[in-house]
Amino acid sequence: MTFEPTAELTLGSRRRAIEARQHVAGLLRRRRFKTSTQGEAICTTIAPHAIDELSDLLAAVDAALDAFRQERLHPRVVEEVLGITSRERRRWTKDGRLPQSGSGSFRRGRQSIHFALHPATKIAALARQPETIDACRNEDENP
Repeated sequence: MTFEPTAELTLGSRRRAIEARQHVAGLLRRRRFKTSTQGEAICTTIAPHAIDELSDLLAAVDAALDAFRQERLHPRVVEEVLGITSRERRRWTKDGRLPQSGSGSFRRGRQSIHFALHPATKIAALARQPETIDACRNEDENP
C-alpha cells in the first residue's frame, strides 16, 4: 500500500505534505505496520494474514485525512499556500481580508506570542482566486 498526498489535500503546501505523510505513517505504525519512504510516498506491505485488517485500516486512514483537511492552518502554511509575505498576512488578518478560525500561542521565555489560525477551506478558495490576492496588494499600494 502506498500513500502520496495530493495537491488537493495539501493545498500545494510542502509543509502540509510533510504533515500528511507523518499522520499516515504514525497511524500505520500504531497499528504495527512497518513503513518506508519512497520519494514523496509512504509505503507499507500488508501481509496475507493481515488482509482482514485492511478495511479497518483504510477507514482509519480516511478518517485521519478527513480530520487533516479540516485542521486550521498556521500562519506559515497560509503564507506558503497563498504566496504572500508575513507582513501581508498580518495586515490582511488584522483588517479582516483573511478569515480567522481561532488563535494559537507559544511562549518564548517569559513572553507569550499569539497568532491567528485560518480555516483551510476558505484559504483554499482564496488560493484558487489569485486575482483576489492581487486586488488586496493593489489596495495596499493605493489606499
